[in-house]
Amino acid sequence: MKNLYIILLILPFVGFGQTEYIKEYYENGQLRTEGNLKDGKRVGFWKWYYENGQLIEEGNVKDEMKEGLWKWYYENGQLRTEGKIGKQGVREGLWKGYHENGQLVSEGNMKYGKREGFWKEYHENGQLEWEGNFKEGELISEKCWNENGKLLDCE
Repeated sequence: MKNLYIILLILPFVGFGQTEYIKEYYENGQLRTEGNLKDGKRVGFWKWYYENGQLIEEGNVKDEMKEGLWKWYYENGQLRTEGKIGKQGVREGLWKGYHENGQLVSEGNMKYGKREGFWKEYHENGQLEWEGNFKEGELISEKCWNENGKLLDCE
């Protein structure tokens, strides 16, 4: 009888706090999204896909919000953007963007969701195009270059 009593106490809590791995599909049968649900909410590592099967984005979810390192991709599978998302969905730390050919397009730091310090942008050939210095999201100074590396006026 003692064992029966313990089982009855446990049964009402079965399913509470359980994590379930789910997959959703497009009408064409391609995977659309996959990740974990806990108590009906997204948690942990998630992935979203284009209809052609390539990744759109991937990263961690906490309390139904993106948090931690996230990556976004072009439809051809090439990495588009990567960076860290802090609490309340605010961009933090180093962020990088890429041209569709894989060359770096931009890089810089974010603080409280605003650009901070030096940011650089690049032409598709890899040459530095623009460099700006930010303080609390405001542009303090900048320099610009053409595709051949010649210094230009930033206008």
